[in-house]
Formats: sequence, C-alpha cells, structure tokens
Amino acid sequence: MIRKFIIFFIFFTFSAIPVKAQLDLEHWFPPFFQSVSGTAISEIKIYLSTDKTQPFKVNIYNHNQLIDSVTLSNAQPIEYTLKDDSMIRTNVAKRTMSATTMGIYIAGEQSFYASLRVQDTYSEIMASKGKSALGKEFYVVNDQVLLYESPNEPPNTLNAPKMNYQASILATEDNTKIKVFNYNKNLTFTDGSTDDITNIILNKGEAYIIAALKKDNKDPNPPHPVLDDNDPNLIGAKIISDKPIVVNNGNFLSQDIGDSGGNINLDQSVPTTKIGKEYFVVNGMTVVEASMEKVIIVATKDNTEVFFNNETKSTVTLNEGKYFLGPFPNKFLPGSEQTFVNAEPKQVPTKGMYIRTSKPAYVFQLIGGYNDMPKGPVTPQTGKTSGMTFSYPLDIDYYPHEKPNLIQVPSVERIGKFRNDVKITVKSPEAAKIYVNGFPLPSGSEMHGKNGWKYNTLLYQVGDVNISSDKSLNIDVVGGKPFTGFASSYTGFSNDPYITKNGRCIEETVILSVSNINFEKIQWQLNGIDIPGANSPTFLPSLAGTYRCKLIYAYGDFSYFTNEIFVDKCPYLVTEKIIDNICSGKDFTILPQFSPPNTKFEVIKTEIITPPIQGEAKVIDTDISVKISESFSGENRIVYKITADNGFYEIITAKFKVYEAPNFPILSPIDPIGIDKNKFIYNLLQSTVLNDDNSLSLKFYKTNTINASNEISSPKNFITTQKSVFLKITNTNNCSKIVEVKLNQPELPPTNVPDTAEFPNTFTPNNDGYNDFWNFQSLENYLDLQVMIFDKHGSKVYQYTVGKPFYWDGKDLSNRKLPTGTYWAILKGINPEKNEILNKSMWIYLKNR
Repeated sequence: MIRKFIIFFIFFTFSAIPVKAQLDLEHWFPPFFQSVSGTAISEIKIYLSTDKTQPFKVNIYNHNQLIDSVTLSNAQPIEYTLKDDSMIRTNVAKRTMSATTMGIYIAGEQSFYASLRVQDTYSEIMASKGKSALGKEFYVVNDQVLLYESPNEPPNTLNAPKMNYQASILATEDNTKIKVFNYNKNLTFTDGSTDDITNIILNKGEAYIIAALKKDNKDPNPPHPVLDDNDPNLIGAKIISDKPIVVNNGNFLSQDIGDSGGNINLDQSVPTTKIGKEYFVVNGMTVVEASMEKVIIVATKDNTEVFFNNETKSTVTLNEGKYFLGPFPNKFLPGSEQTFVNAEPKQVPTKGMYIRTSKPAYVFQLIGGYNDMPKGPVTPQTGKTSGMTFSYPLDIDYYPHEKPNLIQVPSVERIGKFRNDVKITVKSPEAAKIYVNGFPLPSGSEMHGKNGWKYNTLLYQVGDVNISSDKSLNIDVVGGKPFTGFASSYTGFSNDPYITKNGRCIEETVILSVSNINFEKIQWQLNGIDIPGANSPTFLPSLAGTYRCKLIYAYGDFSYFTNEIFVDKCPYLVTEKIIDNICSGKDFTILPQFSPPNTKFEVIKTEIITPPIQGEAKVIDTDISVKISESFSGENRIVYKITADNGFYEIITAKFKVYEAPNFPILSPIDPIGIDKNKFIYNLLQSTVLNDDNSLSLKFYKTNTINASNEISSPKNFITTQKSVFLKITNTNNCSKIVEVKLNQPELPPTNVPDTAEFPNTFTPNNDGYNDFWNFQSLENYLDLQVMIFDKHGSKVYQYTVGKPFYWDGKDLSNRKLPTGTYWAILKGINPEKNEILNKSMWIYLKNR
C-alpha cells in the first residue's frame, strides 16, 4: 500500500545529505572551504555511535592536541559541538592552498562510527570511512557545477562566486610529501596559481585545501554565452603521497540543473586500492527525468569502458583522469520494488542502475533530495537539493575475515529528535540468506547486468534495523522530505585489526600478518610479553606459543590487542633452502631436487603444501611455477613436498626475498616544446618532474621493445611524429618498471614554410631579470608586422598592435597571467632591407612561475 503523506527528515533545509560510516578505531575529518558567507552554516556537530554495549573512552584532537574526551556506548551516542568551528571550516580563501592546522582526528578504545554534520541555509553530512580512507593515491571527484546564467546579469545576482571545486587533505605522518597534478591546464586556483603541479609538504595533523572558484574558471570560448558545461574544473586530478593521507572532495556549493542556488556536495573518498569495477545505485527522492539522479565516473586507467545494466556495447570509453557524468537519457530500470511517495504527494518509482567498468574506476552517485518542479511563476527548488555520495563497489570485499556479516543501522528513521521516512536497499547474491530483524527477505529484484545478484528495497523502516547475511552484503539507505534528503552506504564488516596465519608450523616458516598496519606502533607479543624488535606488519615465529599484536595509536593514549594465534613446531623434519631474490610481479620456476646425501633420487612427484604470501604456485610436471603479486614486497617462502620412486620424500621450505618495483609517478601526456619540419620536438624529461628519487635509472625507448636500438639517446630534444614513448625505470635492486608516456600533438594552425628568422623557444616571466620575455625586437623595422600567439586549443591569447613593445610577457589579451604550457606563434611581415616576406610559425614554451 502506498502512503499518501510522508513526514520526512526536517533536520536540514534545501539539501540532500550523503552519509557513509565505517566502524573503526580511528577517524579523520579534513577541513572544508565554503565560498559563501559565514552564516551559510551556523551549526557544526560531530556524531559518534557504536555497537559496543560497554562504555569506552573516545578522544578528539585538533593539530595533534587533545581538545576533549567523551564516553561512548551503544546506549549513549554522542552529539558533540566543536568549541571552535574554525578547526574544521573556513570561508577565507587565504586559508586554502597552504598548510593549515585545521582538521579533526578522533580515536577510541573500541571501534565506533563518526560523522560530521553541518546545517543552516545549506546542509551536509560527511561520514568518516575510518582507516579505509587512508591511502597514497587518489583521483579527485567533484560535481561539475552547471549554472546557465548570463554574464550580463548584475554581479550581486550571480551564483558563480558561491560555487567552488575542492579537495582537502589531512596528513597522518610527519614530512608527508604530496603532489597534485593532471588537472585542467586552464584551471586557476584560489591563490591565483596556474601551475601544472601543486607540491605540498605536511606534518602529522596538518591539512591543505586545494580549491578553485567557479567564477575564476570560465570557458574562454563557450559555445553559447550562457552555457558553462566545459568550464575548467578539478575533476580527475590525481593526488599522490609518500605516506598515508585522508582526502575529502566535492563542492561548497554546487548546482546540477542550471537553477539559481545550490547545495553542498562533499564526501570522503577512498584510495585507488579500495575502488572496484562493479557498482549498483538506486535512485534518490526525485524522478530521474529531473536530471538530478545520475552518477559521475572517473577513470584511473586508460581505455576504461563504461557499461550500464545489461549492455554489451559500452556507453563511453575514458582515459585516465577523464570523467563521465550521466547517463542521459537516464538508464535507471524499474524492478518489482515499492514506489516511494513524497509529501506533495509525488510518486517516485524505485529504480536501479548497474554500472560496470572494464578497469577500476571511481563512481559517485549524484542524487536529489526532493522533487519540486512546479510551473511558474513559482521558483522550483529541486536544484537546491543535490547530494553526492561515494558508492561502494560490489566486487570488492573490504574486510575479508571470518567475522559475522552483520550490518546494524540503529534508529534508522531518526536523526536526533527528528523522525523520517526511509527506503533501505539491500544488495547481495541471489543465494544469500538475508534476515532483517530476524525475518527473511523475499526474492527481490534482478540487477540487470549482474547475473546472480539481486536487490531488495524496504520502505518506511523504523527503529533499529539489523541485517545479516551468509554472503556479501552492501546496504544503501535513502530518505528525504521537502527540499532535503540523505543517502548512506554500509558494508558488512568492521575494520578492527586481526592476525592471519600463513603456514602450518614453525619449521615450515609460519608468516603472521596484521590486517591493518596504519598505527603509530606495532608490537608483536609471545604469550603476552613484548618481543624485542618485532614491530613490523608481519612476523615469522621461531618459538612455539601464543602470538598476538599490540597496536598503539592516538599519540600513545590507546592500545588495541588483536586475536591470538597459536603456533607450534612441526611434527616432521623440514629442510630449509634459500633461493634467489626476485622483483615483485615477476614469475620464476623452482626445479625441485633432494638434499644431500639423497641427491641421487629422482623426483617423480611434487606437491605444494603452503603457497607463498600474495602469490600463486602450480606444479608443471615436477617443477613449480611461482608468481608473486606486484603489490607484495618483503620476506616470502613456499613449502612443498617431493617424493622419489622408492617412496622417500622430503618437505622443503624455500625462502626468498621480494624486492619492490620502482614506485614512480609520471606526468603524461606531455606537450611538445617546438616543431621541426612538421615533426614535434619533445623534452621527454618533463614526464619525470614528479620524481624525487635520484637513485633511479631512467631510459626512454621508442617502443615497448626494450633494446639498445630502440633507446632514445637525446630525450631532451626528441623529434618525432609518434604519439607515445616508453620509459624504463630501474631501482638500486635492479627491479624495473616500464610505463608509457603519451605525447600530445595539438592541431597546428595552417602556415607556410618559415623563413630564416630565429626566436627563442622558451621564456620564464618570473621577474628575475633573465629570460622574462619572449622577444621579437629584431622585427621592429618590419612592415605590416603581425605577431599572433595561440594556445594549444587554437584560441588566440596575444596579438601585436602598433605601439606595443616588441615582446610578449606571457599574459593574455585581458592582461591575465597564462598557465605554463606550449603556445603557437605566427609571425608575418615584410623585411624592407632584404625585400623578403616573413611568414613563420613556431612553438613557444611558457614557464609561468
């Protein structure tokens, strides 16, 4: 039965609120930047909750300083008000694009959920993902921001000054080196910088807000004066770090359908190691035709194909850092789930959309909190109810451990004292046995495109909802009221650390590993006593006994003890052999033979007893083929048994060390620095500017066939028509990695054969008195002189006119500093002394610092 009137979530105004919480011991909240007035939000609160019945202590820190402690339990959730909200937010642009002391870190004796909630004219919830948010490689995801307002409108009525793109970073260790790059080359940041690479160094507890304002980033050549679909933005920018960081990204504010006003779209991201290739989303609280219900997909690899539902032909193919916003028309498909009705009443059919990518990609769902599209003269409000939420992939098991797959959603219809109507979507394999508050779920609806999976949508749930499954479990909760809404996602496991055991007994070499390594100190214990020097994420026991791991965090205030693992000696003889060390990701073969004095026996049978850590091993005849994951480095081993024709056998543990492959970020694609007879000139070393490791050997090759004849001898001046080259990176352990470097080849304006006049190819207008201008003084006496400069998109950025000085200072026609990059110059005129016509074109590389 469909209810005709629904009282919805009244905690926020004009907004959709995405929520994602993770049960964890530690949580981080990077700060955010609002480019609207300080009164846009008047209340900032932190909400803490847990499934633990026994009370425990939770500490709250800012910039490494304890600011408060609270006691938390399942019966006593916490609503905490920061004494100074400047710890987490700023509306001052000068506090962006530099290291700050903003940011919040929260730690507890036991695991708990944490979310940051803001409210007033605009609203948002940023839910911490705990340690799942920690990583070293991210891609920025923002909403695109569509305004469609005429530039001729009065400045005080424009919405562009309120809109921004941002990504905020919080460091968890001292001397963290971070690089942000591969964003739109026309992007101007809040400090006026236009550099191609943003370099950041942060200490523990420090934060950095990367921000760009919509008003500073207008398309220089829009197809229509009102349309702004192609304005420069931050979407797809890459963030790399040498130590774990936490990243929030989004907009404060954003607009999805070109209306006036907007809302906050911020969410915490996860690193590339936590994303997947399969996603399923259910629509929010607007009908999908309103263009509020869509996804934004950001590729992390070239040639990433995107499919929707059961399509066999991809909708779009994306390269690294490129994004897709849509689809339009929408591809949400109805199932057999109930229809939702809002307070108008407006029927919103429940629909789902399956998304598959050929390579791992970020998927964020963009939702509307309430459908309000009245006919004029009433102003519609739907465009003010946007929300953006990270979507958990279906093909990633975040916490693969033998724990109950149980999701607890306490007081599902409540936020504080307010009660709301909600719909819960349960995503799982069809064979899963799922219970909601003890009652089995019905068969559910098919996920079109994901064979063997289903989803169930439950409307108007109230109270504590406990969902259990014997298989994978992924939950979304969506709700709303007039001009507000929220969405949340859950997975079925906590992030509490645990020990895994690889191997059977000591002589075989047992490898103990702790599941979560991001702690201030790791201390292994034997029978409850610290083992001196045992502070690594893995430990190889040499004595029989009970092992566990003591994990210290929160500046030493808290310790967590993992599960215990008993390790015993082997009841049989094991032979130890040392084999050659290898590089990660490489294959090798073991040729088993008996140890002296039994070398005369022939091996007729080989059996693998224990495979290597993060590796595969298979027997081919009597040999063993071994492959180790590219992500693994460190001590490893494989245990196998060989048998002779007389029944004699030997058990062998073969030990080896895996060296890490070079972890080398490249800048790709790169622009040409010049042209030579219709061929492009490149400085290939521009692709290596992100590298801080001088010990690496770097060699460029014309193809991926690595040999001397293919090596590029002059990488600083490589002349080619190729669209890519290959870089071989070798570290001190002689481990190599080969990466492709793409070469941009912009379309050239038509020109005639140049004359012999010569001009510099490079200049750096940094006011140091050297090479600050691109000088064409030698053309002072030319007649009918024309000097025009274009950017790589073919847009004119400079033109000489009579009376101007005979140089270019790197600024555009509006006297604005242009970004670093390659530009195309055309010079025309008549040399009266030689009676020669000048008709020359050339590349100029502008380095604007």
